[in-house]
Amino acid sequence: MIGARAFLIDMAPLIIWLVIWLAIVAVVLRAKKRGPDTLQASTAKMRLRGTIAIIVLVVGLVAGPVRHFRQMQNWSTLHNLAADSVDFIQVGATRLAKASDAKALVDALRSCQWYVPTAGDGGWAQAVSLVVHLKSGNDLRYRVGRMLKQEGVAIDFISQDPNSHFEGHYGYVWVKGLPQVLDRVGAPLPTERKGS
Repeated sequence: MIGARAFLIDMAPLIIWLVIWLAIVAVVLRAKKRGPDTLQASTAKMRLRGTIAIIVLVVGLVAGPVRHFRQMQNWSTLHNLAADSVDFIQVGATRLAKASDAKALVDALRSCQWYVPTAGDGGWAQAVSLVVHLKSGNDLRYRVGRMLKQEGVAIDFISQDPNSHFEGHYGYVWVKGLPQVLDRVGAPLPTERKGS
């Protein structure tokens, strides 16, 4: 799924977590108002269960928005990327240092749309690394794969720290015209899944 519909579907789990969390908080707050006529043992058990439930939900509420925040941050970075800020771009083993190649790639990347993989989209071919080296010395690192059933490329937002042993995943975007641009500049993406 691509675009606004994908964004809304991707946000649904956060909204569900929020509603559940608010319901549990309401139950726990209502339990405190019951008064002294309830048994202390059952009240203590209920508070313990409520506390555990709130901890689990808070962890879910923190973990979910972090991924979505990073996905929005990465989308915004690509959407606002300026060709004059790029030193070179590396796609797999191919280094693109010509300004015209970088401009063509940046123009394509700026048209990225929110993407949520679904079973019916056919997936993508073997992913390769995409590194945008900025003139500031910073690198933007992604994995890109050519879509198998539709025209375009899926870009997987991964953690930006090359020294980390943990590779965090922060969602996807889809870019329709990127395969043609990469073919034109001499950095074609694989067309088959790994091992096919």
